[in-house]
Amino acid sequence: SDLQFVEGSGLLEGADRTAWEDWRHHLLRTPAELRAAEEVAGKIRPHVDKRLKEKPAAYAAFLGQLAQRGLLRFDSYRKATMGLFFVPQKWGSAVRLVFDTRQVNLALRTPWHVNLPSAAALGAMEIEEEDEFVQKQADVSCACYRISCAAGLDSHFVLPAKKAKELQRANIP
Repeated sequence: SDLQFVEGSGLLEGADRTAWEDWRHHLLRTPAELRAAEEVAGKIRPHVDKRLKEKPAAYAAFLGQLAQRGLLRFDSYRKATMGLFFVPQKWGSAVRLVFDTRQVNLALRTPWHVNLPSAAALGAMEIEEEDEFVQKQADVSCACYRISCAAGLDSHFVLPAKKAKELQRANIP
């Protein structure tokens, strides 16, 4: 694997860590909540890049590249819950990989609100001399590709399937 993954729970503490470790209870909607969300959202068909959809061999090879980098594992067939496509970067000829997770997101509860201070608010903060100020920060480059899912959560993120023979033709074991 090209990427080094960080265990997500090691970056969290308190209620956030509890929600991460017990994600089934804290993050997933109940079946009734999910049905209600699906009624509001309507049918979601995850978008898959036209070039990959029209060229099964290219898609199989791309899946192999994702697997080599540790971003994908193969499993028995399940209905796809997400798509993927590419958008041009603002500079050069690079493209950005985008995962269409709208359908997965329906299964998850709305995240709790976080109030973030402005730079001005932080700069204007005053504390008494005897008080202690503790500031924490975490910055992980390409975090969405480097923080591993909580155990079992990855089973909700399913790309469109490819037949085993197409994967074998692309030299994917």
